[in-house]
Amino acid sequence: MASQGQRDLDRYELTRAGEVSYKAWLYAVPSGMPTLREALYGRIELCELEDVPELIRIAREEELIARDLYSSASTKLKQRREDHEEQTVDEHGYLRNLREVLLYVTPSYWAWRHEHFREIRKQLEKIAAEAGLPGAGRG
Repeated sequence: MASQGQRDLDRYELTRAGEVSYKAWLYAVPSGMPTLREALYGRIELCELEDVPELIRIAREEELIARDLYSSASTKLKQRREDHEEQTVDEHGYLRNLREVLLYVTPSYWAWRHEHFREIRKQLEKIAAEAGLPGAGRG
């Protein structure tokens, strides 16, 4: 391992084989089932009726988190649009825009998640109300 003074020894040189391998990985369509990490889904699947109030709490928290992340993402997008109006497109403009693709779609993603968890919460509250459990109809 190189010491701090020998950082130049940590350099690598791109080979044709490495470039081919990298491009193959970069452009490959992902295989297998996509992973979706939704902890609430597993909890709903494994819960008992008395767990519903806690599920409502979790759904409400997820709803609020998504709302806050939507707000943050929207603010970043608005700022980027304002900054973009002031800039002229230079030779790197397309790459900059390419790197910002997620910036433009992220607000709608968080808006969708907010609505998604709101609907889950409403359904859980309906079940809780019908079962006479606490946590029903809190909105």
